[in-house]
Amino acid sequence: MFEIAVLVCAGLVSAAAIRLSIAAAPHLQLVDHPGEHKVHEHATPFVGGVGIFFALLGGVAMIAAVQPVNSNYLLALCAVATIMFATGLVDDIRRVSFRTRLFIQALAAMVMIELAGMRLADLGGILFTDSLPLGWLTVPFTVFATVGVINALNMTDGMDGLAGSISFVSLALIASVALVGGKAFHVLLSLALMGGVFGFLSYNLRYGAQRRARVFLGDNGSMLLGLVFAWLLIDLTQGEAPTMPPVAAVWILAVPLMDTVGVMLRRIWLGKTPFTPDRHHLHHLLQRAGYRVEDIVALIALLQLVLATSALLSLAAGASEGVMFLAFLGLF
Repeated sequence: MFEIAVLVCAGLVSAAAIRLSIAAAPHLQLVDHPGEHKVHEHATPFVGGVGIFFALLGGVAMIAAVQPVNSNYLLALCAVATIMFATGLVDDIRRVSFRTRLFIQALAAMVMIELAGMRLADLGGILFTDSLPLGWLTVPFTVFATVGVINALNMTDGMDGLAGSISFVSLALIASVALVGGKAFHVLLSLALMGGVFGFLSYNLRYGAQRRARVFLGDNGSMLLGLVFAWLLIDLTQGEAPTMPPVAAVWILAVPLMDTVGVMLRRIWLGKTPFTPDRHHLHHLLQRAGYRVEDIVALIALLQLVLATSALLSLAAGASEGVMFLAFLGLF
């Protein structure tokens, strides 16, 4: 079955790329050292994104061989993925300022808009209407949403296995929605990314004799994943026959979005910049409450699965988009 082949091949490519990158990481200064707000005690390579990046490229190549997909679409996807991966890689090595990161993320979003026509043009029925077209706000709102999702994933990456587990759950849900909607390309792309994330988690999760992460996702991985999440969710919620309503997208990334916005608002309230690192994320609060890292990752991943699945099933059963949007705000 081709879908299984894509998933397995992507996982193998990811694991192999990470294994090879571990040896090269010290020479490239791609190593995270303990200190500051960090809690790990060992120098750890920032190479998780390498595996996901090559899994994505390999998956796209396999999909292009069997799916008649527009070449501009694939070109734009590979272009923005490369921009995000490279930016994250430089940030992991040299620490790029948050303003520079935001500018490059916005630039990648513009490439996505111009090359692939990927636009968030309608917010659907979140205000209890049939649609909410954005008009002239389409391009700036698309850029804003894309940058927001990228940074939500980036800020979630603060504990062994956490960002990868949340991403795996969300990708599985996207693949399921795409499968029901008959979007074969999006199913295959989601499976390729799931394979890439699975290969990374084999090095990053704490399990068995592996009591700490052997590699970290790094900004090269979290920014790449965030960008592709934005791409998939915009593509599946827009157009003449969207696969799911726009409000479903915020539920599929419910925990990262709620946690990130909450933390940023708290930082602003304290007179700090929204991008100042601290230890007030949900996983930090649970850790201070005495939970083990393994338990926190399982709990938050399960929370993400329950929230997103409940929302998708409610929408499928006929729940109003406006009600679901109010439910999201109320839960936040």
